[in-house]
Amino acid sequence: MRYIPRHIEKIIKQSSKTFKIVFLGGPRQVGKTTTFLKIAEKMQLSYVTLDDLDQRELANTDPKLFLQQFKTPTIIDEVQYAPSLFPQIKKIVDESDRNGQFWLTGSQQFSLIKNIQESLAGRVAILTILGLSRNEKNIKKINEKTFDKPKINTLFKEIFEGSFPIFQSGNAPNREIYFNSYIQTYLDRDLSGIFGINKTSEFNRFIQICAARTGQILNISDLAKDSGISPVTAAQWIHILESTMQIYLLKPYYPNITKRIIKSPKLFFLDTGLAAYLTKWNTID
Repeated sequence: MRYIPRHIEKIIKQSSKTFKIVFLGGPRQVGKTTTFLKIAEKMQLSYVTLDDLDQRELANTDPKLFLQQFKTPTIIDEVQYAPSLFPQIKKIVDESDRNGQFWLTGSQQFSLIKNIQESLAGRVAILTILGLSRNEKNIKKINEKTFDKPKINTLFKEIFEGSFPIFQSGNAPNREIYFNSYIQTYLDRDLSGIFGINKTSEFNRFIQICAARTGQILNISDLAKDSGISPVTAAQWIHILESTMQIYLLKPYYPNITKRIIKSPKLFFLDTGLAAYLTKWNTID
């Protein structure tokens, strides 16, 4: 599978030399683990994923024993499943002056970031990775000019493809199957497993309605009405989508600061390919 270099690699390397812990957060399937492992190819890093249920249980029940399995530096993948590790990680890194001891990944959520900031303050670099930028897709430097009189067909192709690295890997999966699996995993692991919400059918409909409104001003009342839920629930679910980095709320800019605060943001999906799938846009045409 072809690896596409990421612009954040340089920042990760620098951070591992100046911080004892590096945390890389972001949505599912954007390349967090792949990027870490690529950087660490010539380094002797231990690796464990908390997707492994046995390892996850041990991490939660006996964090000290769990960490004793590995020599540092260590990559711990999907660390959001075991926040009980953080006090023990703090204890380990405080016993040494070495930087880059732990490399953590997690599907980013506000609660996880807050926990990391509180537990590991001053010891951790918190970084975020998203899907591929257009320059990354075309193996260009971050400051190189991207578009040169773009054609409408080219723009539609970019929107349809989205930014998940797997579609640029040279071995792209079936689009329908991939996105269906992505949504199902999101509903099962994040919505039910982390947030404890079991209304998966209602939430799935809510996501589709949000996707149809991407690029529009966020109107909670209209979203709630069209989704058949209360405005309070709609606001909570928007917060979940934002905290798991499925959507981005773009706040308006006004010279008047008060207007900036009170005016409604626009809702955008962070991956246009996912938004296209959710709105049943099945071909580039």
